[in-house]
Amino acid sequence: MTGSSRVSSVSWSHGARELLLHAGASEGGIALWSAATGQEVRAFEAHTKRVWSVHFSPREHALFVSGSDDASVKVWSTSRAEPVLSLALGYNVTCAQFSPDDGNVIAVGTAGHTVQVFDIRSTATPLATLQGKG
Repeated sequence: MTGSSRVSSVSWSHGARELLLHAGASEGGIALWSAATGQEVRAFEAHTKRVWSVHFSPREHALFVSGSDDASVKVWSTSRAEPVLSLALGYNVTCAQFSPDDGNVIAVGTAGHTVQVFDIRSTATPLATLQGKG
């Protein structure tokens, strides 16, 4: 598997174990690869800047989350080219991950020294905000 830019994050699918997400394109792209064949399965283009983080949901196997320098976090389904959810957070998103226990909960770290926890079914208010020093 080769890409046109540096890799910033990878994540294995918990459902289809041969599938691997690859992120890091300066243009904001994410690729889904088959490790079995070495071929790209699908490309996802919705971020406008570098993607720093991708993570498959361990509970909802078709879902994954991505975070980018465009200050957004997006939730995707592997069956759709467009995100199913997009959140603007005001700061570059440096990491994003699904909860290991709940397929509807994500934690998002930003360059604003915060970690916010969201239920993707209702994102108006974070479930929790952890404020770091900085």
